[in-house]
Parts: sequence; structure tokens; C-alpha cells
Amino acid sequence: MTPSPPNSKPASPTGYLPPPKSQRVLKPPTPPHTTQSKSRLSPPGSSCGHGGGGQELCYLCHQRAVNNVPVSFEAERRKKEQEQDRLLQQYQHLKDTESIIREQAQNLSNRHHSQKIASFNLGVSEAIKTKKKERPTSFHRSYIFQTRPLTPPRLFMQDEYASYLAEQVEAKTATKSKQKNEKDFLERLEQVQLAEELAAQREQYLRDKAAHTDMYQRALSAQVRFKPLPLPVAVPDSKEPIFGKYDATNEQLADKRRRAIKVYQEQLKAVDQAEKMKLLKHLKQQREETDMLDRTRQELIADRAARFDHAFDTRKSLEVSWKDAADLKKDREENDKLSQQSPGILLHEQCDEYNRCGQCERRLTNCGESNIWSESRYISGSQLIV
Repeated sequence: MTPSPPNSKPASPTGYLPPPKSQRVLKPPTPPHTTQSKSRLSPPGSSCGHGGGGQELCYLCHQRAVNNVPVSFEAERRKKEQEQDRLLQQYQHLKDTESIIREQAQNLSNRHHSQKIASFNLGVSEAIKTKKKERPTSFHRSYIFQTRPLTPPRLFMQDEYASYLAEQVEAKTATKSKQKNEKDFLERLEQVQLAEELAAQREQYLRDKAAHTDMYQRALSAQVRFKPLPLPVAVPDSKEPIFGKYDATNEQLADKRRRAIKVYQEQLKAVDQAEKMKLLKHLKQQREETDMLDRTRQELIADRAARFDHAFDTRKSLEVSWKDAADLKKDREENDKLSQQSPGILLHEQCDEYNRCGQCERRLTNCGESNIWSESRYISGSQLIV
């Protein structure tokens, strides 16, 4: 059945179609008892605005859904599926049968081939055994060639071979002697050249030595020739020496002794200072090592404490999460039990969740009105629609 157009007036399930809201219709007054009886007999309303509702469709869509005659193709589809399944099963059975027959034929051919190979191997082995067991009765045949020339004696060929070998030995000996002579000549030549080089170096060394000796001799001769006169030990008219008279006085000796004592004391102080510095350095190193060990110990203790705190916090958080999960599970089970005991949400309560029609996207209280004004007209010379 074809649904009626939106502008037509479909039949209401109660036999009365309310007029659109755009038209003003005056209704006669209704007695109070009539209104009470109607409200008492009418079914509970819904958000759609009609009594036979309970779904998320508006009035027009609901009327279309009621007036449309559903045509089900379930039986035909099921029959077609059964036919397809039957054909598929037949085809699969045929393929399986063909594969089984092919496999049996292949196995039979493999068996025949294996039998042939086994019979051939058996025959070969039997032939080998019989051949090994039987005694040979054949002999080597000899032939006489009447026209064949006589074999020459070996003496002539042996003499020829001996001459060839002697020539080879002589050539080898001559080559070795020649190489040896050349090697000796080169060695002697190298020795002569080396001796000449050594003689030249020795001669050059002697010439250089003689030149240096001559130069030193000339320098000494010049020094002796121009030697300054020595200072006299004393003046001719003096009775005592003039030079070195005040070099070893008592004051100088005492001063020299004091300086030596002072140097000795400074050396002692330096040695003491070095020993003190060495001792202080050793003590400082020991103190640093002790501090390092203490710091390492404190770090180890802090690390162990941090690990313990982390493990404790982890266990605490796990316990809390387990407790929360157990509480949630318990609450969920209680809610499931309560939901199983309750009948569920009613249709008009489900319809209250929808604000628009799922098909035409109009509001659920729409009964056929339109948003286009029927009295609209355009006034020329203006930009207004009245």
C-alpha cells in the first residue's frame, strides 16, 4: 500500500485527526464529566503526542509505518540460501571425490614403479652373486702376425738414450759452472770496490787528522808566542806578598762558618717542612678516602630506603586499586541484580529521550504543519516579506 502524501489527511487511529495549529478552529465547550471519562479511557500518552505511540517517530511517519503493508522476503531468501548450500555441498563432494580418485591413482602408480625398481634391483643383485660364484673358463688369446717386422735390439736405443743423458748432464754442469764463475766475479768485484772505498775513507780521515793537528799546533805556537807576562809574587821593594793577603782572616772564616751553619739550618728546615707536607698530604688523602666511603655508605643506605619506600608505595597503591576494583565489582553486581528484578524502561520513557524524528527530522509533536507561510507575499520596492 502506498503511503499518503504529507499534505493529505490520513486516518487517525482514534478516528479523529486534529486540525493543524496554523488554523484557528473554535471547539464547542465540553462538559466536565465527558472530559473526565475520555481521560479515564484513553491510553497513557507519550512525547510523540498521539495515543498509539511509544516510539521515536512523529505523527506522519507513524501513520506511514502503520499503513504500509510489510512484504517479507525471508522465505524466498532462506530457500535460495538452502539451494546454494546444497549446490555448494554437491560441488564440494564432487571435488573431494575427484581428489580421492586422483590420489588413489597416484598411489597405485607409485606402487607399480616401486615394484619395478625392486624387481630390477633384485635381478641385478642375483646376477652379481652368480657371477661372483661361477669360475672363469675363458683364457687370454694370443695372435701371430706373420708380416710383422722383427723387434730391433735394445742396444742401439740405449746408446742413443745414454748420449742424450750425457749431453744433458754436460749442459747442466756447464751452466752451473758458468753461474758459479759469474757469482765469484761479482763478489770479487764488490770486495775490490769496498776496499777502494775504505782506502779512500782512511786517506780522507788521515788528511783531516793532519789538518787538525797542524791547526792546533799553529794555535799553540801563537799562544806561546803572544803569552802575557805573569804578575810578580811581590814587589821588589816589599817584604810580604801583595795578592791574597786578606783572603783568610778570622772575620772571614767566622762569617763563612756562620753562613755554613745558616745553610745547614735552612736545609734542616726544608727537610722538616717536606716531611710535614708529606704527612699532611697523607692525612688529607686518608680523610678524603674516609669521606668518600662515608658518602658511598650514606648513598647506599638512601638507595635501599628509596627502594623500600617505592616497594611499599607500590604495594599500597595495588591494595587500594584492588579494593576499589572489588567495590566496583560488588556495586556492579548489585546493580545487575536490581536491573534483573525491575521490568525495565517503558516505551514512553524511551520515547522521551528523542527530540527529533529519526526519518524526517521534525519534532515529535508535528502533526502536518509546515514552516512556509501560506499568506506570504512580496511587496515591490522593499526588502521585507510579509
